[in-house]
Amino acid sequence: MVAQASQQTPSEDFDSNLQDTLTLFQNLSQKLTTSYQELEGRVAELQDELDESDSALTEEVSKKRSLETRVDSILSAMPVGVVILDGAGAVTEANGAARDILGDPLEGERWLSVIHRCFSPTMADGHEISLKNGRFVSLATQSLGNDPGQIIVINDLTETRALQKKVNHNQKLSEMGKMTASLAHQIRTPLSTALLYADHLADKQLDERRQQRYATKLKSRLLQLESQVNDMLIFSKGGIVIDKQVDVNWFLQELVRRYSDLADQQGVEIRSCTLSQPISLKCNIDLLTSAYGNLIENSLQALANKPGSPKIIYLQANLSAFDRVTISVTDNAGGIDESIISNVWEPFFTTKSTGTGLGLAVVTLIAKSHGADYTIRNTQNQNTQGLEVSITFPTVNNKNTENVLAIHQIESLDYTRKSASAVAG
Repeated sequence: MVAQASQQTPSEDFDSNLQDTLTLFQNLSQKLTTSYQELEGRVAELQDELDESDSALTEEVSKKRSLETRVDSILSAMPVGVVILDGAGAVTEANGAARDILGDPLEGERWLSVIHRCFSPTMADGHEISLKNGRFVSLATQSLGNDPGQIIVINDLTETRALQKKVNHNQKLSEMGKMTASLAHQIRTPLSTALLYADHLADKQLDERRQQRYATKLKSRLLQLESQVNDMLIFSKGGIVIDKQVDVNWFLQELVRRYSDLADQQGVEIRSCTLSQPISLKCNIDLLTSAYGNLIENSLQALANKPGSPKIIYLQANLSAFDRVTISVTDNAGGIDESIISNVWEPFFTTKSTGTGLGLAVVTLIAKSHGADYTIRNTQNQNTQGLEVSITFPTVNNKNTENVLAIHQIESLDYTRKSASAVAG
């Protein structure tokens, strides 16, 4: 009877299950409400973050647009041309000055096409580049950092060059008169001596031995005059045409052949040390011979005052780095005072009573026009001191020879102008 009382009827089971279900539903509803409220809160947070991000992005875009506008205004106002290239070498942007210098079209054009259309470089350009429209410009390039491409700055130097040309011309006319006057007494001395020897030669009572001696001295004075006049012409002209290709070893042998007789007469031996392989220079052979002739004659004059023997002049060629060759003249005449060695390149500086001071200045001018570097130093060989003058040239094998020559041509013209100013001062 007790067991029967503990059993539930079907109706009671249904009520119990329903109550459990309602409880479960209430719990789930409460959890769902809580989750929804949390989701709403998170959505609100995300919305706030999005609003802040949008606001920051809008501000950044505004700043970038403002900066872009400012950059465009600056580029437009710049007095120099600015061209921007992309990674493929095409023009993406160019300011007004660039379009004025190079002409349209520019944007969208390949820079190489613009070069072919607008530029007409010559050997005389130097640091400037000629354009087909007659202008002269200088270029400067810079990469865009981490971005591909380059920025090119074009500076129009046409008016500057024209003004400088006028100034140089007027200054040259003025200074040439002063330079000629400063050299007049140097020419007068050998000229007077030459006239004296000529008068002696006109004497019919002279024997053959004395005639020969006076003729030799007359020729020596005339050659001295010729050398001084040639130095003046080279120095005053400034511009030098580089039009020959010469083998270095042949040039050394030619110098020995040309000056060996004169050296023998003074008891001086000329020795040469050539290269083991053929190397050529692009040069003006006449002026290059004149430059080394000045160096050899300087050594001969220095050795004439040296007592005892041997008296030796060394002509030596050596290969240098970067396809360059050095040709040096060295003697054993005792060298030069270190306190004045830095002054020897200056025009009209001389330690000789009969010197013009143009010899090494002409050497400097010719060296610069050949794209060469030059040095002078005292040497010590065993117990003998001497002087070495070296000039280092770009060889024909050097791929940069044309650019080096063009740059140094302009430098040599500038050196002539500055030297003339120094004389006037």
